Amino acid sequence: ASIVLRRCDEFSCSEFVNSQNANSSGQFRFFSYYYGAPLPTGNYQIEVSASQYQTKQVEPFGFVEGQDLDLGDIPLVPLPAITGRVVDAVTGSPLPGNAPPFAFVTLLRCDEFNCFEFVNQQQADSNGRFRFTSYYYGAPLPTGTYQIEVSASQYQTKQVGPLGFVEGQGLDLGDITLTPPSVIRGRVVDASTGNPLPGDAPPFALVTLRRCDVSGCFEFVNSQNADSSGQFQFNSFWYGVLLPGGTYELEIAAGPLYETRRLGVVIGDGENREESRGFHLPTR
Repeated sequence: ASIVLRRCDEFSCSEFVNSQNANSSGQFRFFSYYYGAPLPTGNYQIEVSASQYQTKQVEPFGFVEGQDLDLGDIPLVPLPAITGRVVDAVTGSPLPGNAPPFAFVTLLRCDEFNCFEFVNQQQADSNGRFRFTSYYYGAPLPTGTYQIEVSASQYQTKQVGPLGFVEGQGLDLGDITLTPPSVIRGRVVDASTGNPLPGDAPPFALVTLRRCDVSGCFEFVNSQNADSSGQFQFNSFWYGVLLPGGTYELEIAAGPLYETRRLGVVIGDGENREESRGFHLPTR
């Protein structure tokens, strides 16, 4: 909080006297001009400002030289803001912006056609909360229509809005849920021995994931070699888009000595599914 003291005449309170930042308890104390001369008898005005709060001017008051004048508490009103909290759609836990998954919030302004005008952006705090009070260059948010875009590492990006905001009034969006990727994972083993079939050495176990619709399972999603322990995990398409819930087919192959297997998998949004059935490959 910053405090400015001005001296008043019969017309205005424009003569700068001194300024200071409040201490850790919000207190301030003026006893002289900025150049050291003591405060004379007269009329003065205090102006108080703080980040995320509306600036306040205290009504002019009289001061008598040698007097100790206590103005008491000067309440500041928070700036009207668009606020909310980013949380995991599955667990309800807040998603911080200063640690993984680094939740990030962008505010856009809308016109009658689209929501492309950049307004501001920020990382959510450690509790997943965000608060917009102004444009990136400091101008307060005017009345209008806005859109929020929220993203976080390993979560599906979400757009909220368009939504109406009235200048001078706060708008709390509550919890904004981000859906984690659906995950399909498992391990490929020999049906006879139970030993894992690695993908980085013979028999080079390879797992392919396809997406299914009413016509069949033809859309290629991703593929990977199992690791040295025969394990695999899918959470995205080959081009990086996170895996949504849906119906999929896994195809597991391990060279000419093993039979290829196919297995259907139905998974919900944000579900972490470990599939073990059907990955025991028999020899030919």
